[in-house]
Amino acid sequence: MRSPRECWTRKTLCEKVQDPEQEEKLTNALVKLTREGKRVIYLLQGHGEAEPGSTDGGGFSAAKTALEAVSYDVKPLVLARSGKIPDDASVVVIAGPRSDLFGPELDALDAYVGRGGKLLVMLDPAVRPGQQEPEALKRFLGKYGIQPGNNVVIEANPLRQMATGAADVVIIDAFEMHPITRDLKIVALFPGTRTMALVDKPPAGIVGQRLAMTSRDSFGVTDLAGLRRGEVKPAANDPRGPLPVAVVATKDKARVVAYGTSLLAANQYFPQPGNRDLFLNTVSWLAEEENLISIRPKDARQTPVLLSSQQMQAVFWLPVVVLPGVALVGGIVAVARRRSAK
Repeated sequence: MRSPRECWTRKTLCEKVQDPEQEEKLTNALVKLTREGKRVIYLLQGHGEAEPGSTDGGGFSAAKTALEAVSYDVKPLVLARSGKIPDDASVVVIAGPRSDLFGPELDALDAYVGRGGKLLVMLDPAVRPGQQEPEALKRFLGKYGIQPGNNVVIEANPLRQMATGAADVVIIDAFEMHPITRDLKIVALFPGTRTMALVDKPPAGIVGQRLAMTSRDSFGVTDLAGLRRGEVKPAANDPRGPLPVAVVATKDKARVVAYGTSLLAANQYFPQPGNRDLFLNTVSWLAEEENLISIRPKDARQTPVLLSSQQMQAVFWLPVVVLPGVALVGGIVAVARRRSAK
């Protein structure tokens, strides 16, 4: 399917869509024409997860609005009350639970994924007051060869820290080749993320792949108690970068994506274009609508510009080292010429 941005070369259809609002309407029309039945995205609730209706910095109202803009229905799901995943669920999202899931809830998820369901798990490290490490949910992910780390990733590169303003807001500019990340040309931010790795020997039938990696200067702090006290020092056994923070696993028709943080899609960080595209691409791939990855209109609003490692180094070296160096050499040459003229 052609992007609505493209201009058909034939004279009968040769008009380029330039208005973002018109582009969005055209995209929605294309989605409705090509989609068979409705697509419902359920956000799990009941364990302190991000709320789809919340406009707070940690809420998911912006993500909900973006999903609705491409004709997804977004609904909350209290699995402890319903006892099962609804039959119309295209994707189930678990975004930042602050406590562990109950046994019957995990059984319902297991049955859902087992029959070919699609699941997105965004698992924050347990560093906030009152937050529990979701050991049962982590064991559930282990069935699909996914291994959440008990750590918080810290970026030690000073240029990257300067770009984000915080050592625990990690810039991701290294994406593996996958339908979710194939068209991503801009960086994404992973705030307060844990590592999300794949086991060396996955269970039978599981096919796993990394999606996103941190820089080689990053490390994963495993002393979370020390981190809460403001102690940010890598221990000898702490994992060193590049570190995986996003993975995907498939088994037959089932698809599972796991991220080390839910904040990448929270209101505070969702306006970052890389975060928005990564989240929406993930949902579209899980819903088996890869065509939306290529035709979805881009957000035309002003957003912060974040640079890759090479770009940040160029920005640093050019004004700080290169230009002053050129001026210094030019001054020395001028002085030498004046002296020789005398």
